[in-house]
Amino acid sequence: MLFLKSVKTYKKFFAGIILLFLCSVAFSQHLRAGVYGLEQVPIGKSSDFFRNSTGVGLSAELGFSDKFGEAVRFQYANIIPNDDRIQSSWQFAALLGVWYNAAFGESGFSFQPSIEFGIIFEGTKNKEDYGTLDQRAYTDFLFQLCPSFRYKNEAFLNNHIEIEFTPAWSIIPQKVTSLCFIGVRLGIIYVSGF
Repeated sequence: MLFLKSVKTYKKFFAGIILLFLCSVAFSQHLRAGVYGLEQVPIGKSSDFFRNSTGVGLSAELGFSDKFGEAVRFQYANIIPNDDRIQSSWQFAALLGVWYNAAFGESGFSFQPSIEFGIIFEGTKNKEDYGTLDQRAYTDFLFQLCPSFRYKNEAFLNNHIEIEFTPAWSIIPQKVTSLCFIGVRLGIIYVSGF
């Protein structure tokens, strides 16, 4: 993991995500707010150290039209280690993204791919026999590609509840090699018009 001793840049970036999202509210036509569960597995060299990550998240999506908008998401995950030296590990991410929604006629199904970029805070605790790691969190950038599938129906609060099934590919760039995760999100989203 790439640890940067000064996290001022990340704090500014985190504040920028929130500010940009809040400024965009004035131009939006609708808001979607949701909760989801997340399951990811590492691929590549990180699979030597970690089995999978399981977590939860909150999302908010602003629609500038029925087809296009931006999203902000916050997610926390516990990582199950695959290495005897690691006792526990966790991740917290804040992401800002853009999405495009393509509805499949009047079926209630839609395809909503998104590209998301943000920061991730990570921490790991070694078992006592193997020494200790720095207690400060590691901070890195995070990219995600998410081809989301959505479904809503008049029976779900008159089309105000949407079900989300989203495969997700995440990459955390590193100096030597990048960390990659593939996984899925499953969530419930409330759709509100302004």
